[in-house]
Amino acid sequence: MPSIPPPVCNVGSNLIASKIHGAISTPAAEQTIKNVKNADAVTSYLHAILCARQGNNSEASSYLKEALQKDNSLAAYADKDLEFAKINK
Repeated sequence: MPSIPPPVCNVGSNLIASKIHGAISTPAAEQTIKNVKNADAVTSYLHAILCARQGNNSEASSYLKEALQKDNSLAAYADKDLEFAKINK
């Protein structure tokens, strides 16, 4: 996945990204996502990745759609992101 420009990310999303890339299927990553106080489009995008990697394609699709509603510029990333190969966009 191409890196997302820093202005799009907030501190919570950066923390989530580091947890996801380190241990995607752990409850800690999911808990971190759920505890973000000011969730933004990137938070939803990362939640979609978490769900997709856990095989929950329906929930991944919902979070991806939510991310794209918050920030449609992420669609360019999602279209090329292999994490979403099996996800209905």
